[in-house]
This record gives sequence, structure tokens and C-alpha cells, in this order.
Amino acid sequence: MKPWLDAFAALLIVTLPVAVEAGQPAGDQTPVPDTALTARFAAFFTGVLAGHLPLTGVAGPMKSAFTPELIKEIDDRFAPLGAFRRLDFVREDAVETFRRYHYNAVFAKGSQPLMFVLNGNDEIAGFFNDAVATEATAPDSALTARFTGFLTDLLAARLPPTGISASLKTGLTPDLIAQVDRGLAPLGAFQSLQFVRADTAQGYHRYHYNAVFAKGSQPLMFVLDTNGDIAGFFKD
Repeated sequence: MKPWLDAFAALLIVTLPVAVEAGQPAGDQTPVPDTALTARFAAFFTGVLAGHLPLTGVAGPMKSAFTPELIKEIDDRFAPLGAFRRLDFVREDAVETFRRYHYNAVFAKGSQPLMFVLNGNDEIAGFFNDAVATEATAPDSALTARFTGFLTDLLAARLPPTGISASLKTGLTPDLIAQVDRGLAPLGAFQSLQFVRADTAQGYHRYHYNAVFAKGSQPLMFVLDTNGDIAGFFKD
């Protein structure tokens, strides 16, 4: 992983009911860092995008590595995504004495998974393109369009007529579809699905996306069964 070296950050927590095929687990919930820490990472990232490195709270080796040339390279790389808007938390983990915080950085024209690392002194010691999210092979555009259509139908309070499993059709009652709509309504108009990664579990193909809305984003997972039907829809 190559280290890459804001005034605000809005951490949006959405309680989204799970719409799944019978027998599929919803998964563990990841602890969310406090808003002050997210704001700190957002300010750090904003500073880098503005062409300077924050003077405090950054580890010594990181300060040395972030030359003006590297900061300009980072700025040039993110420029096509437009103005930075916020960091949306995904998960956290730890390696030895380092704590790693995974976010989706949302811009005006797209998003980028990023990871921020704190050392044992609570200093920012690393800033990375999130390899787990970007090294995965993306699905073809037709499959992403299919998931987009499925989510769009649900947000319009209707059940897609084809391409979903019989169990999911039974489970997605009008009441549950209405709950999904209400859960996502505070995020505003749905805009796009940004692919994160894909994996498999017990014969099911799982596709992880970040659903981008006008006022926020929400990680979602879509599941295909062995027949290629949509068999599950999860808050990720």
C-alpha cells in the first residue's frame, strides 16, 4: 500500500432494517468512532488537499515523508473527484499497536475508500488508499445497474417483478419495503452505487457497495444465489 499523504465531517448513522432471504444472518455491527476523531481525520485530509500537512497530531516519520511534491501528487490524484464533502465511517480494526479506521471519502463527483492509522501515541501515523476496497475485481456494469434498479424500485415502494428469489419476494412485504424507504429517507435522493468489494459465503455471491445519496451514504450488500437471483439485501 502506498501512503497518501476540512473543515467538517458528518458521520451519518442510519438504522436500516434488513431485508434478507430466510436464514441469512445480518452480520456483526462495527463500533463507530466518536465524531471528534472523524472530524480530526477529515481536517487532516482537508489540509492535505489544500496543500499543507497539519502541524500537530501527526507522527514524526509521517511528517518527514510528506514532501510538498507528494502532497501535490495526492491533490492531483483526487482532483477528478471534485470537492471533498465528508468521511463516512465503514469499520475499524487493529494491527499490533496501530489502530486502523476505514472510511469512504465522499466527493462531489464520486468516492474513494481510505484508511487512517493511529499509533500508540494517538498520532496519525498512516494515510492509505484502502487496499481491501480497491483491489477487488469490480462486477460488470450490467450487474451494478441491476442492483441499482433493485434499490431504486424499493425506494419507490415497489417490488422488482423479476430477478429476485422466491424467498426474498415473500420476505419483502409492503410494510418492510416502507421501513427501508423510511430508514434511508434522511439521506435524500439516491444517486449511485459505488463498488467496494465482492466475496462468497456458502455458495452465495456477495457484492458490497457504498450507496451514495444527496446528503450522505450507506454501505449495502447485495447477495446473489446460485441461480443468479437477488437473494438478500443487507445493511453492510
